[in-house]
Amino acid sequence: MKVVLLGAGFSRAISPEMPLMKQLGPLVLERLDLPADTLSPFGGDVEAWLGHLGSDEPWLEDSDNLRSRALFVDGVQAIHDIIVEAQSRTEEETPPWLQRLVAQWSHEKATILTFNYDTLLERALAEVVGARGFGDLYQIALEQRQPVDAAVYPSGGPALRESPALYKLHGSVNWLHGGERAPSTERFVLREDHIPPYLHEDLSPFVVPPASSKSHYYDRAPLRVQWKRAAAALREATAVDVIGYSFPPSDSGTRTFLGTNTGESVPLTLVDPSPEAHSRLNNMFPNRGEAAWFESVEDFVEATCGDLVIAWRENRGEHPGLHMEVNGIRSMEPRQGDSDPSLRDRLREDYPGAGEPIEVTLPNGTQAWRLLSPAKS
Repeated sequence: MKVVLLGAGFSRAISPEMPLMKQLGPLVLERLDLPADTLSPFGGDVEAWLGHLGSDEPWLEDSDNLRSRALFVDGVQAIHDIIVEAQSRTEEETPPWLQRLVAQWSHEKATILTFNYDTLLERALAEVVGARGFGDLYQIALEQRQPVDAAVYPSGGPALRESPALYKLHGSVNWLHGGERAPSTERFVLREDHIPPYLHEDLSPFVVPPASSKSHYYDRAPLRVQWKRAAAALREATAVDVIGYSFPPSDSGTRTFLGTNTGESVPLTLVDPSPEAHSRLNNMFPNRGEAAWFESVEDFVEATCGDLVIAWRENRGEHPGLHMEVNGIRSMEPRQGDSDPSLRDRLREDYPGAGEPIEVTLPNGTQAWRLLSPAKS
C-alpha cells in the first residue's frame, strides 16, 4: 500500500496563491493588526508564538494568560480566513498534472495523509472519483446540519468510484466544532456551500494551528482516530511519498510520527525543492539509502504516473469529431461517418495495457470516457 504525506508545498504547487508556513506569520499579524516585530522574541517563528499564546505560562498573571488565550483564538480564526481567501483566488483551471496524479492515487488505492487546511485536493478528488460531495472522501464521521434540524452523516457512503483514503490530520476549513470549550467527544460538522450559513453561526472552524504545542486540539476524539489510522497505514506501507513537506526542525512531533511508524525497508520519495529537506529526511533514516528526490511535483508526476486520457465526441459546432486529451494536451480527429468505433473501444485499442475506461461527465456536461495508462516503471 502506498502512503502519501502532503504539506503546504503541495497546495502551493497547485496555486501560488496558497501561502507557505514562512509566509503565514506576517499574514496573521497583518490581519490582527499587530506590529511586524511581534514574532521577533520567537525568532520569527509563528509556531513558537502561537504555542506561547496557547499555553498558560507560569510566570504570567492569570489575566495575562487569558489575554494570550484570546489572541490565540483570534490567530486560529485568522489562519482559517487567510486560507479560505487564498483558495477563493485560485483559478478554476488547475494545473494539468493534478488530475493525472489524483487518478494515479485512485488507481493505486493510496492512503493520503495531509496537513493542509484547504480543499484543493478534495476538489480534484471529487471530480476524478465521482464523489457526491467532499464528505464522501473523508475517513471520519462528520455531521451535517440541515434546515429541518435533522443531522445526517454524509461521510459514510461510498463514492461512485474507488477513492484514495484521505486523512486530514490538522483539520479542514470546511470542518466546524463547538469551540475551545467543546467536549473532546464532539463530532465535527461538515460545512458545504449549499447549507445556509445561519445553521453554523454557533460553530468555529476546526483547524489545528501551526503551534509548537497542539495537545489541546489532539484531545479531540475524532482527530485522534484520524492519527491512529494514519499511523496504522504507515506501518503497513510498502512505499511512502512525501510532497511539499520539508521536515522543519521545530516540528518534532511529525518527525517522530513518521520515524516511529515507517519501516526501515520502505522506499521513501521526497518531492520538495529544498536540498535541506532531503538531507533532513535522510538523517531520519540513517540505516537506509538516500530517499528518491524530485524538486518539483511536475517532474515527479512525469516520472511516476501513467498518462491520463480523456476522449469525447462533438457532433456539432466548428470541430465535429473525436476529441482526445492526454495529460492536458488536446487533439482532434474529424468525424469519419457512421463507421466510427465507440470511444470505449477506441481507448481499449489505443491503450491495451491500461485498465477499463470509465465514463465521466466533463464540466460542460459532455459525456466522455477516461483512462489511466500504466505508470512508468
